[in-house]
Amino acid sequence: NKLALRVVGAAQDTDDYPGHGNSHRSLIVMPMATYRFSPDTELTVQVEAYEYRLLDYLGIPLDPYVGTNDHARLIGGVPRDSVFVDDDTYRYQKALHTRVFFTTNFTERFSMRMAGNWIVSTASSSQSNLSGSTPVVIDPATGAYAVSPTATVTRTYTRSFGNGLQTRRNFDLQNDFLYHLKTDAIDSRTVFGYWLNQTLEDQSNYNYTKPPFDIDAYTAAAPTFTGLAGSPTFNRRVSQLYVSQNLSLLRDRLIVSGGVAQAYYQNHVFNKVPGSSDIHNPASNDPQATMPSYGVVLKPVPQVSLFYGFSKQSTAIDPSTTTSLPYKLQTSRQNEYGVRVQLLDNKIYATWSHFDIKQNNFSVPNPGNLTVPPPNPTLPPLFMDRNARGWEFECTAAITPSLSLIGNYTSYTNRNPFGQVFRGNAEKSGAVWGSYAFKNGTLKGLTVGVGLDYLDKRPGDAPSGTPTSASTPTNIIMPQPTFWLPARTLVNASIVYAWNTHYKAQLNIDNLFDEDYLAASINRYMVIPGTPLNARLTVTYTF
Repeated sequence: NKLALRVVGAAQDTDDYPGHGNSHRSLIVMPMATYRFSPDTELTVQVEAYEYRLLDYLGIPLDPYVGTNDHARLIGGVPRDSVFVDDDTYRYQKALHTRVFFTTNFTERFSMRMAGNWIVSTASSSQSNLSGSTPVVIDPATGAYAVSPTATVTRTYTRSFGNGLQTRRNFDLQNDFLYHLKTDAIDSRTVFGYWLNQTLEDQSNYNYTKPPFDIDAYTAAAPTFTGLAGSPTFNRRVSQLYVSQNLSLLRDRLIVSGGVAQAYYQNHVFNKVPGSSDIHNPASNDPQATMPSYGVVLKPVPQVSLFYGFSKQSTAIDPSTTTSLPYKLQTSRQNEYGVRVQLLDNKIYATWSHFDIKQNNFSVPNPGNLTVPPPNPTLPPLFMDRNARGWEFECTAAITPSLSLIGNYTSYTNRNPFGQVFRGNAEKSGAVWGSYAFKNGTLKGLTVGVGLDYLDKRPGDAPSGTPTSASTPTNIIMPQPTFWLPARTLVNASIVYAWNTHYKAQLNIDNLFDEDYLAASINRYMVIPGTPLNARLTVTYTF
């Protein structure tokens, strides 16, 4: 009764949509053991080893004539399942994780938890960037992009090729102490501790070129090396001290909490030239931050909970060896309040909440690095503030012992100070799923489900650039995205049948009505089409 052992493993060999070499191969094994020294003290050790390799597929080009206010569509005459990357465009990673958890109770009220994590990983990734003629130009009066009447378009695309190598060693140690005091009047939990994190990361990034190709007659090509894009070494360290207090009063009718964490960062980067012991252009960033949090839950009646919470977070920004960055910290703060209700003997749970998140010095990848050819050295990220404000609703309902529903809806705005939206961000989304389980009769063991998944339109690329020439001091006109991914609603379904406690079969049908949609994008030349009607059959044997 002192030692427990477990081994979990999985292997995957999948051809992902759209096929044509878009494969996914992975292998993972996780042995673990727990030893119980006494009823109050135990130690758990876990080891996780994995590797995977997959094609770095990033889609196909947009129709060049699509502008901001046009319905986005892929370039004409090209099958949706085309793959415009070669087998050398891939992502590969292998890693070994070692985790240790130790818990003990010093007394009935005082306990401790310690957790450590050591990661060693290596990775290699390649990416192809495309570029072609684009006939859309900005309208200074609106910031929107539309087709220029004088533009000429060809179906020839240029491409660049980048490859990066990475090794990372990461160590985490967290130590918590808990003092729990419970009386007839209060239930108090005091937690204090520290967290240490050390990461050492080496990168080597290389640029290549590949010859242009005709979109109607794609040909594979070997890359030609053009230069080193960078070889940085990052040394990141975070140490944090924290304390928090949770009080439950009036028989859990009132719960208040609060805490504070003090973080110290050390971010150092060196630009190391391969094959040389010289280290060039060292840069450092060593800020610190205080992060408070507090909240309250009030239950006027047992079925209703009113809540409010505030939290502040921060992280250090990596310095640059090529450009002086003006910021040291990225900070955010969140206010949230709402209500949760339980109805009909807890058969229905519903939560409505409103949130307001402000984040400064938010970094986004510089789109200039996606040009053909890419800049050398690569451009640093772009920094801006962002504000996300809105509300969300969630509901779970067990209408009958057989029929259940679960759903959610979110509506919010997520903008920078100029009102520009962020690439890939849908400001409205929702989903609902209903299932019916047959409990008796000849269909006992059968469960059927159907659901809707809605996503509003999203910017297809990141708005960039300065105010247009038509801007005035009282009317600043900023560029809009050059195109939007249209809104989409998918219908999914499932059928599950359990013969007995050992055998179960499950049929999942995604995109039941075979909707033609665009799933995601990086820019106008890399747009990923959505997966069409797809069925998956899973048979499970449990012993």
